[in-house]
Amino acid sequence: MALTHADLDWSVAPPPVKRKDQKKHSEETEAPPKFITGVEGDGRDEEEEHEPEVRIISAEWKPGPKGFQHNEQCFLAVKVKYLKKTIRAKIRGKLFGTYDGEEEDLAQTVEGFIEDDDVALLNIEHLWFMGLRHYNAWREDNSTPSQYQIKQISHSRGENTIDSPVLELPLVVSESVRVRLPVDPNREEFRDDTYRLFSTDANRSYDVVKTVEDDKIPGNDYLDLEYTDLDPSLSYTLEIIPGKEGKKYFAFKNIAYKELTGVS
Repeated sequence: MALTHADLDWSVAPPPVKRKDQKKHSEETEAPPKFITGVEGDGRDEEEEHEPEVRIISAEWKPGPKGFQHNEQCFLAVKVKYLKKTIRAKIRGKLFGTYDGEEEDLAQTVEGFIEDDDVALLNIEHLWFMGLRHYNAWREDNSTPSQYQIKQISHSRGENTIDSPVLELPLVVSESVRVRLPVDPNREEFRDDTYRLFSTDANRSYDVVKTVEDDKIPGNDYLDLEYTDLDPSLSYTLEIIPGKEGKKYFAFKNIAYKELTGVS
């Protein structure tokens, strides 16, 4: 009996033709596309090796608005050299602190971008205390020493990584200021006066008293006093205490060091 076109079962599809390159073709179509956006990743997912684009040269601490103080902002200037033209400009590092000989990862990644002068200014938002023990010790004595360092300073396609110099706190900086007062050191009524310069931080960490015997420029009608070893991050008050002739008063109060250097 001859079969006609209507007698065939068209509900059953014919078996697929299996090509040798079918598996390879499927993998190619299912692989996620790669996009070039110009935005840097963190480098952790980049398995391919690339030619280095940046060499990190050096790092230098820079004070923030309040100098170098715990829980305050400061910066790290990182000098680099470009090895080839690139759009990637991010430099990053990690903040570490040391108190009483114990180093701690402060879980703060700091970042900055390379500018036209080949320097990236990394922003350290807070110089955290190394835990409650460090904080309590500092409250009792703000001269309690501690150290900070930015480690693993890197570029996503950098030739190298470096660590920053160690920042010692409290910062020991030998700075001085001279104050000229309209006082004749040769007059007897001023011989028992005292001139006390002190810092206005909570613990009054700087407190020095001078007299007319400390006049730096003898032979004129002015009293020139020099105060040394000041901390530039602090503010100061000059208290004048006349002897038996009167009550104490202030030549100036709570003046920042950078302004005080212009007082004469």
